[in-house]
Amino acid sequence: MKLTSADVGSVLILKGKKRETFVVHATYGLGELVKKGDRTDFATSVAKFAVINKSPLIIDDIEKDSRFGRENRSHYGTKSFLCMPLKGINEVFGVLTLSRKAADIPFTQEDADVLTPLLSNAAFTYDNLNLIKTNREKRQQLATFIGICHTLSSSLRDSELRIYELVGSRLRGRNDG
Repeated sequence: MKLTSADVGSVLILKGKKRETFVVHATYGLGELVKKGDRTDFATSVAKFAVINKSPLIIDDIEKDSRFGRENRSHYGTKSFLCMPLKGINEVFGVLTLSRKAADIPFTQEDADVLTPLLSNAAFTYDNLNLIKTNREKRQQLATFIGICHTLSSSLRDSELRIYELVGSRLRGRNDG
């Protein structure tokens, strides 16, 4: 926020099977107007343009910008906005939105350029956390599968187990040679 002199900001993460909703994950300067967990429809959100184009969206004046045709909402203060895509390994997964820049001056390309490397690091961390979560889930699935296999094998008689071991070793021998 200090890097761009913005007084208002939020982090929106795309959710839903078709990524049709932004969920607010963090806010600054919005008080109770917008809070963590609030949802915003992707189709009607200004931030969607940063996702679709996979690049920063700089709005000088939302009321004069033909892409939006809407009045400024008073809690955002100034009419200038900066929406920065949060790009992961495979896709854009969210947006950082900033508004109410000091002295009522519009956001610039320089503001976007300053934030880009910082957001790349944040996206990298987000991707890593998701990979850790997926890895944890896979380990739990594997542990369950091993438990099932152990239960099944312990219910077999010793002679049946020996036959399976012999067949398995012969099959492995054929595949190795």
